[in-house]
Amino acid sequence: MRELVARLKKDSRVRQFVSSLLPTAGALAIQLVTFVLFARHLGPARLGMLSAILAVCGLAIEFVGFGCGDLAVRGTARDRANFPRYFGHALIAYVATGVPILALCVAAIRFGLAIPLGIATIAVLVSSEIMNSRLATFAEQAAYAHGEVARASLYRSLAAIVRLGAVVAVIVFFSPLTIETWAIATAIQGTLLVVLLMADIVRRYGRPQVWIARGELIDGLLFACSNVASIVQGTLDRVCLSKVAAMSLVGLYSAGSRLLQVGLFPLQIATRMVYPKFFRMGDVGAHAVRSYTFACALPMLAVAAGSAAAISLASLLIPLVLGSAFAPSANIAIALAWSLPFVALQYLAADSLSAIGKHRARTAVLLGSAVLASLLLAAGAAFGGVKGVIAAYYAGNIAMAGVLWILMLRATAPAAPGIADDVRAPLSRDRRPAAD
Repeated sequence: MRELVARLKKDSRVRQFVSSLLPTAGALAIQLVTFVLFARHLGPARLGMLSAILAVCGLAIEFVGFGCGDLAVRGTARDRANFPRYFGHALIAYVATGVPILALCVAAIRFGLAIPLGIATIAVLVSSEIMNSRLATFAEQAAYAHGEVARASLYRSLAAIVRLGAVVAVIVFFSPLTIETWAIATAIQGTLLVVLLMADIVRRYGRPQVWIARGELIDGLLFACSNVASIVQGTLDRVCLSKVAAMSLVGLYSAGSRLLQVGLFPLQIATRMVYPKFFRMGDVGAHAVRSYTFACALPMLAVAAGSAAAISLASLLIPLVLGSAFAPSANIAIALAWSLPFVALQYLAADSLSAIGKHRARTAVLLGSAVLASLLLAAGAAFGGVKGVIAAYYAGNIAMAGVLWILMLRATAPAAPGIADDVRAPLSRDRRPAAD
């Protein structure tokens, strides 16, 4: 055992993983404290209502701006002098798309989910969440685009700290905590956060210019669609469940699924570590991508299994931390935790497809899986409640992993004997054709 630990300490990949995990863990710990305060002071029923609202916001937010943050990262990575223009495009896009999406969200929440809250309260809560999430994410993307990873982590931590401060202030000065009081508080904290982040971005990276990336609007929309497809299973489950179950049950499910979201962070960090090398393997050839995918499979599955085991153990503390009313959430967390290995397999296969230029195939699978997941979750909620949603969640993840791996194996299959070497020679990333 000591020899194994010593070898792991010397492994640069392990050190990189731990050093990447620690800053994120700090912000994550703050978010968990915030969630605990929410759960304890709202109770299962009101937490269920808030979770359903935030789930709708989570789906809609990705369409606000039509992927302008991803466009800013791409354009700035090519030339940092481009950032002020993309900054201006982002602000214009946020306003132009945010207003109609806000109206759709309010209508969906008030009339589609029949949430018993006033339209004004819903509108304030949704607009604050959209503003808070989009601009905080854009600040992180701006830092990443300029190669300042530590500053991006600082922005994420700042957003978490400001939100925690708002929750504490409401509990201390406006107890009891209600959704109505939180709507007002989140509007104030969201405005404060945006002012702080935008001021720092302007100070470090330049003022925004009035400009619209007309030639990149389709690319931005594709970015947005891919982002929605990748998060749909983690948000749509609460929306579907809120249509057929009591809000108290939605609150219990939300508390259990929150631990699953925590368990995704180590997996995402491991994915970021191997992601760049996929493209280097793509320059060598499809066979190299295939070999690298298999080489990464066992470590990624180990990280996923470790996260699942940690979630299962941590779930035993739910009744102590959140209160006895949330005791059923422990079983929900354990049941969801062991879907993480299938998520790990998805990440690997999807990245391998991108590495060999199969971007359209990857996007098509993600969008198709989002539609399938929507149907499965709706059916699972309608016919099986929480158990049906959990079964649908597994079915959707297994199906997506299976399709992605089949595509990866076919796309990276060894060339048939007799094909000329110049035909088999791998294309570089710059010369690889755009079409699949």
